[in-house]
Amino acid sequence: MYSKKYFMDLISVIIPVYNTEKFIGKAIESVINQTYQNVEIIIVEDDSKDNTYNICKSYAEKDARIKLYKNEKNLGMMPNWNHALEYVKGKFWAKLDADDWWEQHFIEDCYNIISNDENIGMVCGRYVIVNENDQIIPNSEYQLPEQFKNTSTDFIARVKKGTNGMFTPALAQQGNGLIRTEIIERYGNYLSIQPADTELYYRIGAHYKIYFLDKLYHYHRVWSGNDTRSTIVNTMGKFEKNMYDVRKAIFDYYYKQNIITQLEYDLFTKQNQFEYNKFLIAKYRKQNNINVALKTLGQNFRLFPIATINFYLSRIFNRWLK
Repeated sequence: MYSKKYFMDLISVIIPVYNTEKFIGKAIESVINQTYQNVEIIIVEDDSKDNTYNICKSYAEKDARIKLYKNEKNLGMMPNWNHALEYVKGKFWAKLDADDWWEQHFIEDCYNIISNDENIGMVCGRYVIVNENDQIIPNSEYQLPEQFKNTSTDFIARVKKGTNGMFTPALAQQGNGLIRTEIIERYGNYLSIQPADTELYYRIGAHYKIYFLDKLYHYHRVWSGNDTRSTIVNTMGKFEKNMYDVRKAIFDYYYKQNIITQLEYDLFTKQNQFEYNKFLIAKYRKQNNINVALKTLGQNFRLFPIATINFYLSRIFNRWLK
């Protein structure tokens, strides 16, 4: 049984907001009503074109823990996330998207883990996907693999698996984590790439353990106005480019930190380019840009000749079976 409690350590919750008038109230209330009450709620409004700012202002007027800031011009997603981090004063912090919400004991449960072990840099829980009407999408609740339930791990062994193994199984997704503020001070904030939160988790996992609580805490909303799973992102090929960018950033960081060797870095970089090229070849073929497709295919053959031959032979064979 949970009751509202005050704790010694201040926790900062950043909520970057833009054009989320329909959902922002639920997000703010999910932080206001946390069982852990010693929080500052940092809302940075990114020059919305709807009524988002006025809704946030009404909450700030009622709760002194809410610090509301309004950008004079739109910064965009990642710059606004980093701008919000400038206001953080807590020993720990978490980011909540303006269209998501948390279970009310999320912060307390994470705090009880991270505050008792200095080797843990981040605590995560499980999430489920909901639609515009707060309805859970069937079969969307993330399930932790057995070996990661209620325990901690670093991400070094995952990165050493290379391009095709580093994200399997998927961990630390959807921004549902409580993080040590010292990490940002020591190792930097979000990069200017689309999946910046994933890269940050792997940066944390290079220096600290990450603990995974086997409880559902985070309700992640997918709707036509957000960036995570919109049709535009997928159809324009941005997903593949985002994956390439985040893998490259992670490999670059781990190499600079001497966590992976020169040989590993060279191999993983080639693997990353190889996988992205496979998407590009298909894209150029559909555009009837055969010369560029063949040039990219040639690059893949130089990178991994046997893998290239096997990949396209298997595709031809599968089509023949159909």
